[in-house]
Amino acid sequence: MFFRVPNRSGPCGAQRCAICPYMMEAEKFSDTTGKRYSVRNEVTRKSTNVVYAVHCERCKTFVYVGETGDTMYQRHFL
Repeated sequence: MFFRVPNRSGPCGAQRCAICPYMMEAEKFSDTTGKRYSVRNEVTRKSTNVVYAVHCERCKTFVYVGETGDTMYQRHFL
């Protein structure tokens, strides 16, 4: 039996994950111009080759956009 994994970003759910508290759960997102995009794969801390954005809660905008060849965890915590 095959179960399709939804295309979304979000926490992996691991009990001691350092990234999960900062991951936004989303199937779609908008850039600063208002253009909407769909998440094309499942994105968790274990995902590789991810383009990501850092969002400021205070000013409600993206403050940094980056990419990683390694996993999100390796990029930000190792």
